[in-house]
Amino acid sequence: MPTPVCGCPVRCTCTSGIRIARYYHDLNCTIRFLTSLNDNFFVVKSQIMLMDPLPKLNPIFSMVLQHERQIGFISNDESNILINFFDYKNS
Repeated sequence: MPTPVCGCPVRCTCTSGIRIARYYHDLNCTIRFLTSLNDNFFVVKSQIMLMDPLPKLNPIFSMVLQHERQIGFISNDESNILINFFDYKNS
């Protein structure tokens, strides 16, 4: 959804309408991004949705990336633990 632009023949001096439209457009993009995340991001998504006011999209994206890195490290560590445990049981 594009941000509306004033097309008045006389230049508007009041920018509150555009500012409000841009705010709701950004909010809509942020909520669409959060709702599109899969279940692996449930914790970070819940934490972000509880923030008041809702942060802008860039900090949210950073939080999601950080969470993704943590999940990746945990998954790798867990798989190494399972491999080590399996090797230990077989020796």
